Amino acid sequence: MNVRQIRRSFIEQHLEVAGLRMLEFGAFDYPTYSKAEQNIAYLDFFSKAELAALHGATKPERVQNSIDVDFVVKEREFARNLSERFDLLIANHVIEHVPDLIRWLQNAEKILHPGGGRIFLSVPDKNYTFDLLRPVSRIGDLILAFEEQLKSPSLRQVFEHLYYHRPIKADDVWGGSGKLVQLLSEARYPHARAAWTRAKAILARDSNVDVHCNVFTYTSFLQLFEELHQAGYTALKVLHCNEVRPSMNEFHALLA
Repeated sequence: MNVRQIRRSFIEQHLEVAGLRMLEFGAFDYPTYSKAEQNIAYLDFFSKAELAALHGATKPERVQNSIDVDFVVKEREFARNLSERFDLLIANHVIEHVPDLIRWLQNAEKILHPGGGRIFLSVPDKNYTFDLLRPVSRIGDLILAFEEQLKSPSLRQVFEHLYYHRPIKADDVWGGSGKLVQLLSEARYPHARAAWTRAKAILARDSNVDVHCNVFTYTSFLQLFEELHQAGYTALKVLHCNEVRPSMNEFHALLA
């Protein structure tokens, strides 16, 4: 099965999808379900035209196949722009890019049908990505981002994205070859100060730079969501969660 089929399989294992009203975040050119298949709408920070302008030179095939965005929302309080309620929210490789994850979750709750709404997440496990050496996000990191009301990535988030980056993909980890050892030594910057200086320069030019703001493993994700729920930052709980499958870099979770 391909990635889309695996995601669908997880969703359909736990939900009867027929008749559900769905909303997918950041689908770009790879929606979980098309409009011909399900009653689904798409939300993104950028319009289709803006995505084409951003990625046309580097990803022309993806731009050509991109979906039409129904809701273009540039506010962190995205629920304010949506009067509709949904049965299922889908976010594939989204929450790691969100500067203020607690606020994102609280907004997601507001647009779910009370009592029956669900959220499906595909989340990269850092152990199979370029974040392999990066520390996982902790509860204090999420609370601080919430208290600071981050609208764009913080200097620390951008720094860690740059400093710990290694050119690692899932195949490098699952392959079990000596290549991984070499890749772990291929840092982008000679030392932390160089990465910090670069992070400051990037933010001075574009505060909305796209980086991984949050980093998880399967285990740390479950622990974080339990802590967030216990502390009252979200009413959402993890109903189901599958570990990373061989050759892949993501795990899947269903929240309610």
